[in-house]
Amino acid sequence: MRTLICFGFLVFSGLAIGQKSMDFEACLQLALQKNLEIKLAGIGEETAKYQYKASYGKLAPTLSANGFDRTRYSQLYDFQTNSYVDNSVREFRGTVRGTFNLFAGFNVINSIKMQKNEYAIAQVSSKQIGREITISLAEKYITILYLQELISANEAQIKSSEKQLDVAQLKFDAGVISESELFKIKSQKATEELELLSNQNKLTENWIGLKQVLNLPISEELLLLKPEIKLDQTVVSTTNCIAPPIFLITNW
Repeated sequence: MRTLICFGFLVFSGLAIGQKSMDFEACLQLALQKNLEIKLAGIGEETAKYQYKASYGKLAPTLSANGFDRTRYSQLYDFQTNSYVDNSVREFRGTVRGTFNLFAGFNVINSIKMQKNEYAIAQVSSKQIGREITISLAEKYITILYLQELISANEAQIKSSEKQLDVAQLKFDAGVISESELFKIKSQKATEELELLSNQNKLTENWIGLKQVLNLPISEELLLLKPEIKLDQTVVSTTNCIAPPIFLITNW
């Protein structure tokens, strides 16, 4: 018996170690760092920022420069010294030109304003995507916790129905109840099993959605921590309660 208890403890400890425990705040910080939509929005915002800064360059004058180095080699024969004399010529030339647009129908000013608006739109879009990711993460987080509790209740109900079915089968064999009563219990158990399967599929779907938001591998195990729910004593009066009690969710 001690061996079985120790083995069970070791298996449970191994599963607990393999899972990463995370509360909502940790999930949110991870999503803000690794979510692909947020990363793309941040890149778009940085691109719009650089384009806005670069648009001011159209106000500066345009400069162009070019140059070349040319060498012409030649030799002359000097009859007085009976030798060749170097007559090479090396030529350097260069030009620099500058143009400045005094007036272009406010084209440059309008272009700068347009890039400024594009940068402002990119900033708002980036913040909006962050809010949407936060809401989606909170929805999936709460749904997973709710489905886990619901599945535990379904499994407990199925176990209770199995015991009820065993008792009903004994009563039917003894002729105490009719076969229709036995079929009702079997149908109830089948309905509960179908509901359990449906909730398990919903839980799997929400797990996939959560890991997609967090940009984590599907195979990675997570353990979501339940938030602490406390009753706000400053709102609810113990003697005269007019409004319904307000619950505060803490430790997210």
